[in-house]
Amino acid sequence: MAVDGETGESHDELIGKAPSCEIPDNIKSEYIDMLVKRTSDSGNEVIARVVRVRNPDGEFSYYGTNLPMDKIPAKAVYLLYRRRWEGSELTFKALQSGDGMRTINSILLDVIITFILV
Repeated sequence: MAVDGETGESHDELIGKAPSCEIPDNIKSEYIDMLVKRTSDSGNEVIARVVRVRNPDGEFSYYGTNLPMDKIPAKAVYLLYRRRWEGSELTFKALQSGDGMRTINSILLDVIITFILV
C-alpha cells in the first residue's frame, strides 16, 4: 500500500517497489506513506510503515514506524521524529559539555524540560 501523505490518494504504481524507488513525475507530494512487507531472517513476515519525506534539498529521508496510518498522518510522523531527534541531539550535546545547565540552546519547552530532568 502506498498513499500520498498529504491527500491520501492511493499510488498503485508504487506497490511492490522498494521505499527508495524512483518516484514518478506525477507524484509531487512531500510525503509518501507506505506499508512495507519484509521477511525476517527467521522466516517471519514483518509489515512496517515507512514514511518517505522529500527534504528541501530534493533528497529523501525515511522514517519507519508502527504508528497506524489511519490514526497518525505522514506529516505528523515526520514532525514527531524530528522533534524526538532534536531532543536527543540537544541532550547528548549537553551531556558532552559538562553539566549543560549554564545555557540551554532551545526555545522548545519539551527540550528545556528534558535538560532539567536529565
